[in-house]
Amino acid sequence: MRGMLPIRTVPDPILRTATAPVTEFSAELAKLAETMRETMHAHRGMGLAAPQVGQSIKLFIIEYAGSDEDEAIPFTVYVNPQITWSSMNTSISNEGCLSIPKMEGNVRRPKRVTLTANDLQGNQIRVKARGLLARIIQHEVDHLNGVLFTDKVEPGTLHQVA
Repeated sequence: MRGMLPIRTVPDPILRTATAPVTEFSAELAKLAETMRETMHAHRGMGLAAPQVGQSIKLFIIEYAGSDEDEAIPFTVYVNPQITWSSMNTSISNEGCLSIPKMEGNVRRPKRVTLTANDLQGNQIRVKARGLLARIIQHEVDHLNGVLFTDKVEPGTLHQVA
């Protein structure tokens, strides 16, 4: 491993701060994304937003190896992401967060979203997501806006996990 970044946890104020757009697509940005990937894997996460590692910029990564219930999600970096469409149909699912260790709760989110973003070279990408990918995208976009899953948790479902 080349490096690990410390995960910021509540009540760190950076987690409640709206992030700034990325304006420079550089080797440093790509290096940050790769270091975030190593950090996310070390903590067994599926997604990681830049504020969670102390960077107040609009960037998050997602990668998931897959399971019996959910298909694998390849490593993807999203820069300056924006959800441009959300379905009216919603689902409730259990969520956790690396920045709120040992806590989980049920969160209602749209089942499908469309996201526009840039890749690490600044090219525009558009993703139509459903299921787990849609849920992770929404969770990470929330981070970029200073919103945590505990702000959206269904009443009475927030609980501690081992």
